[in-house]
Amino acid sequence: MGHPVSLNALCGLPPKQYNGTLEPYVALNIVKQSWSHRKRQKLHSFRTRGIRHTTSPIYKETFVIANAKPQEAKEWILDITAYDHDRYANHTELSSLKVSLKDMKKIFYSPEIHLFNYRMKSSYQVI
Repeated sequence: MGHPVSLNALCGLPPKQYNGTLEPYVALNIVKQSWSHRKRQKLHSFRTRGIRHTTSPIYKETFVIANAKPQEAKEWILDITAYDHDRYANHTELSSLKVSLKDMKKIFYSPEIHLFNYRMKSSYQVI
C-alpha cells in the first residue's frame, strides 16, 4: 500500500533580482530524525517540474510512498525546499519548510480531506 504526498501550489515566492524571470521547482525530501546520532536519514526524495515566469506556481503533483506504515511515518519530517532553476548557474534556494508528521497521522488515513496551509521561510540566498 502506498501513501500519497501531494504538492498543489506555492504562492508569493520572492521575485528574482534584476528583473529576471523565475522557473521555480520544489524538492521534497522525506527524512527520519535519528535522535541517537542527531542527524537525519533521507528516506525518499522527489522533485516537481519547473514552471516558468511565475512567483506563484501551481504544480498539482502527487508522489506515492510505497510500503510505508503509519506508525513509521510518525518519525518522518517533510523537508520542502523551493528552488529557482537556472540554466547557466547554480540553482538558487528560494524558501523552505520542514513539517513533522508526528502529530498528523490523520493525513495518511484520509488525505483528500486534510489540507494544510503553511508559510515557507525565505532563504538567505535570496536577500
